Amino acid sequence: MNKKANFVILVCAVAASGMIFYIGCNESPQLQMMSSVSDTEETNLNKSATVDDTNLSTGDVMVSTSIADNHTIISSRSSNGSLPNITGEQSTSSPVQKLEKNFSLTLPMLQSYITQHIWPVYNWTGTDVKSLPNKTIMFHNMPEWLQADGNEYFKNCEVSACSLTSDTKWRQSADAIFYQMPRLKEAGPPEGRPPGQIWIAYGLESPVHHTSQYRNPGWKNVFNWTITYRQDSDLFHPYSMLMPRDGPPTKNFTQVALEKTKSIAWFVSNCNTPSKRKVYVKRMQQVISVDIFGRCGSQQCGDTCNDLLNKSYRFYLSFENSLCRDYVTEKLLKIYDDINVVPVVRGGADYKKSFPPGTFIDASDFKRPEDLAAYLKNLEKDIEAYSSFLRKKDEYRTSTMGVWCKLCEMLHFEKSVKWYPDFPAWLNDGICKDPSDL
Repeated sequence: MNKKANFVILVCAVAASGMIFYIGCNESPQLQMMSSVSDTEETNLNKSATVDDTNLSTGDVMVSTSIADNHTIISSRSSNGSLPNITGEQSTSSPVQKLEKNFSLTLPMLQSYITQHIWPVYNWTGTDVKSLPNKTIMFHNMPEWLQADGNEYFKNCEVSACSLTSDTKWRQSADAIFYQMPRLKEAGPPEGRPPGQIWIAYGLESPVHHTSQYRNPGWKNVFNWTITYRQDSDLFHPYSMLMPRDGPPTKNFTQVALEKTKSIAWFVSNCNTPSKRKVYVKRMQQVISVDIFGRCGSQQCGDTCNDLLNKSYRFYLSFENSLCRDYVTEKLLKIYDDINVVPVVRGGADYKKSFPPGTFIDASDFKRPEDLAAYLKNLEKDIEAYSSFLRKKDEYRTSTMGVWCKLCEMLHFEKSVKWYPDFPAWLNDGICKDPSDL
């Protein structure tokens, strides 16, 4: 029978480098796989057409190509709606659906937003998750801070059938291989990759702090997933997340503000950085007092740093070492954990879209360091205005991460097949910038 099938075709110009090819499947039009393309970009790219499916050997196939920054996504659906199993195993449970998500940015550092709108969401109703086979994840180069082998990171997850190892004997049989990109030593990956094995590029540092090895051609066209600090990663991995604090404020923040005696503290150990933050602070010091702790300054506080901030200082400089998109480290996030100081941020992230308003001061609102310093000098004299920042910030706290739990879900339920033809371009091209405020 000569049937007609409606297709949505997204047509775009494809860059010569830095693309992602993504072959996926959709259970239904209502549960389409979502890319990181913005709403505006997607609207501009949408076109529709009708295709005679008798000319297609694969049956009803949805073909879509979407461009977003440095990558391209291609997805397809077979005639029976089935999904290719990325690990090569045959699933015996009921089909798991990947739920549609809305990607308009609204405070994406909040835990609720990350888990519902940035991370992939699966509906495994009807699946016995306790009987799932174990997925083994091998670290090619284990981070020093990650010491837990086995099931330690997954034992409290709803989907817990996963384990970590750094033992290279698992290289051929592991379901996924982690490559810690900032500490990469090899010019290319090892040979002998088994079919269906997922390779993951992992890193919480900005590309300016990676070794140069990732730029070698050997690392092109080998990675399936990315787990980084960037929100367009396959699994977004911030240093921590924010969530609303339970109950009303219990502190008298006006009194807290009145008892403070010093202006600004800056804790820093890496002095000469691409963001030129030391130069920025020196110019601030011409207007307002900034006490510098650590290797880049003359003061030390040891284990009493947080107590010192709580008691004495009004402002804390959370200045990143590089100005890279989405790059926010623990310097800022830790201040939301019962530390009564107002953070002043400077980095490449869009803080206003990511963090609750009224909880921080953004250096990008000021043309020069001297202008920021003058604003802070006036603000510290206005007790009510200053204490309002403390009061608003106290409405939030940091949350423990669920990245490993989400990774385990992905290994079991993500059925799309994806790869990065030019990972170095995705990681680096157009991501970081030089300072323009000095």
